[in-house]
Amino acid sequence: MERQYKILISLFVQGGLKQRGYYLWMCIHRLAFSFCLVFMYEEPILILSCWMALNLTTIYFLKKFHPFRENIYNYREIICEICFLTIHAITIPLADKSIDKNDYLGIGWTIISLSLVIIVVQVFCLLRDGFM
Repeated sequence: MERQYKILISLFVQGGLKQRGYYLWMCIHRLAFSFCLVFMYEEPILILSCWMALNLTTIYFLKKFHPFRENIYNYREIICEICFLTIHAITIPLADKSIDKNDYLGIGWTIISLSLVIIVVQVFCLLRDGFM
């Protein structure tokens, strides 16, 4: 089984606890994300607050434990989590309906730009792995 998943195992610091902890945290993160989306449908501000707390906790986990063997993977995950955190933060005025109609375009372009940053970071890491 280790041979089939060698690429996944080789990315992490050997020793097991950080690797298992990272996978466990990501499962909890996704479960809580889905739970908020399904059961807190009527409270968008609460959903966004929970998602931001999950993003902050993930950033803390990545900065404190460095679960990946190479720092580029840790930085990749941190950059993506910061982008998601920013997207969730700037979406709060949309959910609260406290902004002017003219600001929707700026917020939309910011969300698109941050999404492109996430895509570029992921593609860069994939290309780096492909050529290394």
